[in-house]
Amino acid sequence: MGVPWYSILRENAQRIKDSGFTHVWFPPPSDSLAYEGYLPRKLNVLDSKYGSASELRDVIQALSALEIIAIADIVINHRVGNLSYADFEEPSFGDFGVAKNDEYSGRKSFNLDSGEGYDPARDLDHKNPEVSNAIITWMNDVLKNPTKAGFSGWRYD
Repeated sequence: MGVPWYSILRENAQRIKDSGFTHVWFPPPSDSLAYEGYLPRKLNVLDSKYGSASELRDVIQALSALEIIAIADIVINHRVGNLSYADFEEPSFGDFGVAKNDEYSGRKSFNLDSGEGYDPARDLDHKNPEVSNAIITWMNDVLKNPTKAGFSGWRYD
């Protein structure tokens, strides 16, 4: 399979600094159905096709030591289930986390999607406090936490 992308970045941290870069934009870091990370499955699981959670933390620490800021690309409008369309895990917020106008035929919330619809995944209801609190917790307690990842910020997909 080759060397994971996170290891390649870590090995080249000084070259990145010497080239004048001040920020590195990371692809979505969570477990995903899609290779690139844009169909997030388990948000709290930071093992991805790019490398393991520990490799992610190591590269962010290496970049940070060189005063390079790590930015995560995060996908919060939609999500896929673990084994079915809406069996969300890590974190779990049940079927009522799916927006009312999503094409999913199971139980849904009473609120319309606040973003654009995306057929390959379930559109999330951000007005549902369980959904919004789970995403805020993931962003602050997982992504920004230096013992788990250590990102300085994010770009919303």
